[in-house]
Amino acid sequence: METGSKIIHQSRQRGRKLRMKTKAGMRRQRGGQAAAAGGFSRSLKEQRSKVYIAMRCVVMLLRWHD
Repeated sequence: METGSKIIHQSRQRGRKLRMKTKAGMRRQRGGQAAAAGGFSRSLKEQRSKVYIAMRCVVMLLRWHD
């Protein structure tokens, strides 16, 4: 009978490991999504600043006289 309880114990351990791997994978996936969102936000901010600088240059050139 000891072997039967040993098999059940091993099966439970495998189930725990699988659940732990799944939870860790979900955390990594969420972290990756957050990082991607942060990268998009940073990229958008950079593009906005480039457009702002270009607009300022155009205005300066249009208003510049000798």
